[in-house]
Amino acid sequence: MGYHLPTLAAGNEKPKSLPVHVKILRVLIAFIIVGLVHVGGEIMVLQGKLGWGAAIFFILQGIAIIIESIVSSLWNSSDKSPSNTGKANSKPTLFVRSVGYVWVLSVLTFSLPFMIDPLVSAGFFVDPRVQGLAEDALSRVHLFIK
Repeated sequence: MGYHLPTLAAGNEKPKSLPVHVKILRVLIAFIIVGLVHVGGEIMVLQGKLGWGAAIFFILQGIAIIIESIVSSLWNSSDKSPSNTGKANSKPTLFVRSVGYVWVLSVLTFSLPFMIDPLVSAGFFVDPRVQGLAEDALSRVHLFIK
């Protein structure tokens, strides 16, 4: 589950794992770069206005992955772990996977509005043809209710 980035070793040596702070820094840098790239697209959609929604969204994703990695490594190192069977590639239990799915859904539910709200306010997700149909349908429902 966690984020593992081995380094290459010379000869027949085992790959060495990077220090935790280097892994964290790499994840944050990667997501900051991706966020900044998306800010450019956001500026185009917002017609020249600087919006930081995409950058915030991707930085939050990086932070969530770091938190997930820390929790995963703590969970796997504890003796109470249901998925810790001593096997190298043991499949996590349904409970552990369910917690992971809830975590991902929670993180996306929290962070997605940072990226979507500026675009919605600029009318990016509005199709005039569909919006007209929706307004027409709402007016008919309103007339029906009266």
